[in-house]
Amino acid sequence: MANLTSRDIKLYYSSWSDSLTGVQFLGGYRTDQELSDNRLHNLFNKTTKDEEVSGIVKFRCVYVYNNNDTFYLKNPIVYVVSDTTSSNDSVSVGWGAAKIGPGDALAVDGSIEQQIFNENTFPVNVSFYGGNNRNEGAILDTDIPPKTGKPLWVMYVSKFGAQDVPFNKFSIRIVTDNLRGTAASVSTTAVPKIRFAVIGECSSSSDFTKIANYIIPRNPDFIVTVGDNNTSNNPQFFLSTMNAYLNRMLLAFGWMDVTDSTLKNAYKSAIGAFTFAPDVRNQYYSKTFGNIHILVTDTSGEIAWFVGSNQYTFIENDLKNAYSNPNIDWIIAVTNSPMYGSLSNTSAKGISTDARDIFHPLFVQYGVSIVFQGQLNWYERTAVLGHNTTDPNTPTTFAYDGPYEYTITGRKSFADGCIFMTVGTGGTLHDTLTAIASYESFYDAVDYGYVWVEVDNTSPTKKTINCKFYATNLNTQFFRDSVQIDRVG
Repeated sequence: MANLTSRDIKLYYSSWSDSLTGVQFLGGYRTDQELSDNRLHNLFNKTTKDEEVSGIVKFRCVYVYNNNDTFYLKNPIVYVVSDTTSSNDSVSVGWGAAKIGPGDALAVDGSIEQQIFNENTFPVNVSFYGGNNRNEGAILDTDIPPKTGKPLWVMYVSKFGAQDVPFNKFSIRIVTDNLRGTAASVSTTAVPKIRFAVIGECSSSSDFTKIANYIIPRNPDFIVTVGDNNTSNNPQFFLSTMNAYLNRMLLAFGWMDVTDSTLKNAYKSAIGAFTFAPDVRNQYYSKTFGNIHILVTDTSGEIAWFVGSNQYTFIENDLKNAYSNPNIDWIIAVTNSPMYGSLSNTSAKGISTDARDIFHPLFVQYGVSIVFQGQLNWYERTAVLGHNTTDPNTPTTFAYDGPYEYTITGRKSFADGCIFMTVGTGGTLHDTLTAIASYESFYDAVDYGYVWVEVDNTSPTKKTINCKFYATNLNTQFFRDSVQIDRVG
């Protein structure tokens, strides 16, 4: 046979179907049925009216098969070159957990993919990628030999309140190192406006329900939590309250979120649809949305973060890559343990000096503008703080043009510091203040609420990020604090 061509790359359906619902292609071995085209409903069942109202996440499995007799499929990468026609939904892709092999019914080499319980069950050990170029796609990082294949999962997310779009379709592209013309990447452009909410230290109470009822109608692109997502150690209240937004959520793990495996897994399963890669199972991960990059750390105490640990290595590499990426204008870090803040009389709470001294210098070096943190049950925002190696308990402050608006010229972030925002206002009873830190620009231990973040890329001369803290403990919402960073040049 001649050199490898695009015709040698086959996409086959998987075999398993749910006997109760009749839903097909949920894992199992490779069949001889080839995927015909990119119409959405050739792979996924039509979204029902109930699913349109509530939002839904669905999964399907196919096999990428090298049908060439001689040549390897070199380093295949799959990415979503064209997302769904409808703006109400999206797809992403991830390589399956089974080994490379024939993948057929007779295979005994581990190349038959797992079978998921139903179409809404997140497949185990699969990371999903929604980027539209090869650098942000699902990279296999090995070759597929002749007459073998590798399972590939496709995840479909329909947003809350989605509407039906006739002939909805999407396109995925498989690029390799040995097919001519496949190495070119697609340039990315900034989304005109990005909006998201930040919450944390959430309770099983009407106060948190009120917060959610103010956030969700604003239709944020996603929601970020700073951890301790339900201080009653019961995830069901949080999960049911957030409902359809679970497929658009970045969740940090606090010590209350890791008290038992059932609790952890409930959160991981619920939000895995949005945290494409690295897999949320690591409990630390990151996500790029338009021109903003969000790093989520795990300071719950369960995962090591010391220098040389897997988490530290990941964080250092992740920030380094984001800082050098010209398409990323803003880098934000999320942590449960507070690195700076006022003092509480609760003995179990306090500043995490270890996390502060390890991560703050790294955040400054690689352009982190804002750090969202939790654990302390109030809201506060610091000035721009630099790490003081001589006396870390007394951070360096600067005579910038704040405290409510800052301008950065010719850089990705402040040259020598970060702003730290504590968002512990999710409905849990406020901590009692012992002393307000001298470096705080704003403090509120009375109100419950959330931070609303808007990234504005519409100006030809500057890019802007604005954060507002909204109080929700009355019968209306009103903002109590606001800070804006303008980036020019």
